[in-house]
Amino acid sequence: MRQRILQLRKRIKEEKPLIHCITNPISIHDCANVVLAVGARPIMAEHPAEVTGITASAGALMLNLGNITDARIESMKRSMRTAMENKIPVLLDLVGVACSDLRLDLARELLRIGHPAVLKGNMSELLAVSGLPSHAIGIDAGAQDALTAENMETVSEVLRAFSRSNQAIVLATGKQDFVTDGERIVLVQNGSAALSGITGTGCMVGALTAAFLPGCEDNIAKEMTDSIEAGVRSGVEMELNGKSGNYLAAAVLGTALMGIAGEEAEKISRGPGSFQVNLLDEIYGLSDRQLLDLLRLKCTEKEGIRMDRKDLDVTLYLVTDSSYHTEESLLRTVEEACKGGVTLVQLREKNKGGREYLDKAFKVKEITDRYNVPLIIDDRVDVALACDAAGVHVGASDIPVAVARKLMGPDKIVGATAKTVEAAVKAYEDGADYLGVGAIYPTTTKVVTILTKVSTLKDICEAVPIPAVAIGGLNAGNMDVLEGAGMSGMAVVSAIMKAEDPQGNARELKEKIVALMGK
Repeated sequence: MRQRILQLRKRIKEEKPLIHCITNPISIHDCANVVLAVGARPIMAEHPAEVTGITASAGALMLNLGNITDARIESMKRSMRTAMENKIPVLLDLVGVACSDLRLDLARELLRIGHPAVLKGNMSELLAVSGLPSHAIGIDAGAQDALTAENMETVSEVLRAFSRSNQAIVLATGKQDFVTDGERIVLVQNGSAALSGITGTGCMVGALTAAFLPGCEDNIAKEMTDSIEAGVRSGVEMELNGKSGNYLAAAVLGTALMGIAGEEAEKISRGPGSFQVNLLDEIYGLSDRQLLDLLRLKCTEKEGIRMDRKDLDVTLYLVTDSSYHTEESLLRTVEEACKGGVTLVQLREKNKGGREYLDKAFKVKEITDRYNVPLIIDDRVDVALACDAAGVHVGASDIPVAVARKLMGPDKIVGATAKTVEAAVKAYEDGADYLGVGAIYPTTTKVVTILTKVSTLKDICEAVPIPAVAIGGLNAGNMDVLEGAGMSGMAVVSAIMKAEDPQGNARELKEKIVALMGK
């Protein structure tokens, strides 16, 4: 998810798609400005005589039901038909449908015309369109309809079903934003109370999301089907408006960007006036690194809530080494390390064939799953996919990062080795989620050790927004050299794999690295 979000931002800035917004006059300027702020181009046409041609030329269409008029109603219908005919993604913002029969009827008519890519509304509005009782207070959601821990399961089923029946991403806004594609759910937990102090922020979320929709039309589902004969599926890719695109990421990015910008703007604002200005500046100026650092997501699936796979904790990264272990002792060491607090485990089997490698991977994964620790497979994408590991790590001599990303899909972890800033930037641009940087010290795991300066590690950390992990000969006694380098974690081999007390060593290492990084 995180990699997809970064790719979306980059693509929109490069391609600058035209976003046609038919929205209420209260927020029209703000909506236009946020679309501009993320690199797209807004056009706010709403006359019935011109909207057909304008919609046909746009990359996406936003329809906002706030403050409607007869002319605006007709324009929305015409634009919706045009978008469906031209396979243009549509965001439909259900403003006020829970308090206005006119708007509710219009929403249902638009849904009969075609399937939007995204259906956005607060909980009361979504319940109303679903035909269920709602308790709206004007255009605001009623307290009885709020998403809570107690009703999460029930509401999730309702919104998932609504998403499937309308073939659309459903975006439910609230204290935490709820986004679903009918199967997966993402809870976006960023936001600020100051956002409710100015008019139009909900409309702006819709405009932001619409601005990212054109970047989703990348036929990822088809590419994966063509590339992986076994039909391995890394995530639900919905067929929307005739285009294979993951519009889930656009909805997550639109809501998260507004939430994070609100958090940052509130810190430097005196009141609603300065907040409004600062909000736009933050949407415009937020870096990829800031976005990833501040992003707070939880993903849910049918079995319950889990952290997003890309919400990586690389604090203490264990890389296995079988050269001085039996299979039994290796598995025991991995389990003890998990008990001691390692946050990521990589299975490295350089001398094993595919069948033997896979067999061991299943056994290690059984342990890591028990402790909720992601398993990464070194080098072998086939093994990673076959055992449903969290991801794969590729070195400089392994398959390219871009190929690994294509095969693994958007929702699996891809790690890469980087020894230079140039290699780090290339790996990041090709889809890596984290970098292993080193060797910091000589290591016995490789015949020839090419050392990496700590200053290079620091430069890499500053050059890319994804986590960098220091690796190579590190242990509790020599890790102080990493102070101030800016890495997100440390990878070890011998410090745990050769330890008499792997659990105790892991615990000590984690305490020291956390203190060193100031976490």
